[in-house]
Amino acid sequence: MSRRIISLALIALIAMPLMAFDLVVPSPGDGSYMLLDGDEEFIVDDTVYFKRAFDSRILAERFTDHITSLSWGDDEGLIVLMNASEAEIEGCMYSLYMVGDEPDMLIVDSPLDIDMLKRLDVDEVYHVGDMSGSTRAMLRRSGIDFMELDGGDIIRFEDGKTRVITGDGPAHDGVFVTCPTCGTVIYVPVP
Repeated sequence: MSRRIISLALIALIAMPLMAFDLVVPSPGDGSYMLLDGDEEFIVDDTVYFKRAFDSRILAERFTDHITSLSWGDDEGLIVLMNASEAEIEGCMYSLYMVGDEPDMLIVDSPLDIDMLKRLDVDEVYHVGDMSGSTRAMLRRSGIDFMELDGGDIIRFEDGKTRVITGDGPAHDGVFVTCPTCGTVIYVPVP
C-alpha cells in the first residue's frame, strides 16, 4: 500500500508543470513587453487590462497606461513601470500593494523613488536606463537589491528563483558584490 502511495506521489510531482517563464526586457520608449513560456509568447501591451496567460498560471493586470503587474504562484509578483510618471506611480500606490508580498520591480525609463520601493517592500529592482551614482548608493544603503539591465535581456522566473540572461553570453547564476572601498559592483558567477 505504501509503495502505491509513494508511486502516485512521484507521478503527481513529475506531472506538475514547473512554474517557469521568461520576460524579454523592453528598451526605453517601448510600449509593450513579451513573456515567453516554451514556444508560447504573450505580449503585454495597451490591450491587456486583466488577462491570464500560459494556461492561467500568470495574471497580467494593467493599472495605468504605463504600469502593469504580473502575478503567479503563491504571492509572487512583478511590478513593471514603463515610461511612468511620478504622478502615475503615486496615483496607483494602493493597488500596487496588492501585487504580492515583496514583489520584484522592473523599472524602464521611469523615476526610481527609494521611499516608494520601501513602502512596497520591493525585493529586487531591475532597472533599464540611466542610473546615477547617487541612486546606486541610496539603493545600497537602503539594502535594496538591484540589477541594471539592457533592453533585450531576459529575466527568467523559475520556481521562486530569478535568473538573468544577457545578450552578452549564456545564462548565468551568480551574485553581485559591491567593493566596500570604491563602490564598484562586481559580478561573481556561482557554479
